[in-house]
Amino acid sequence: FGPALSQIGKKLTKESIYNAIINPNQGISFGYEGFNIHLTDGSTIQGIITSKSGDKTMVKMPGQSEVVEYNKSQILKTEAMSNSIMPAIPLQQKEYADLIEYLSNLK
Repeated sequence: FGPALSQIGKKLTKESIYNAIINPNQGISFGYEGFNIHLTDGSTIQGIITSKSGDKTMVKMPGQSEVVEYNKSQILKTEAMSNSIMPAIPLQQKEYADLIEYLSNLK
């Protein structure tokens, strides 16, 4: 759902990877900013706006592989989220160490 991690070990130090996992709100990658989108039917969705053109807004939502298209007439209001869509994940110390070691070796 988020940025590709295939070369994260080349881009970030282990400490930076740890901080990104522990504090996902400290830095949100460009293009992965989350939005609360209030629809005219009274519902609210959260997702990443992948594109806007004319009367269409394309939204990618967590847990869904497909991008969903909304007409301008379906959207009441769009608000940028102040926090990352990525939740803070509580792990055991060994799990953090294993995850960081794995990610740091992706080069």
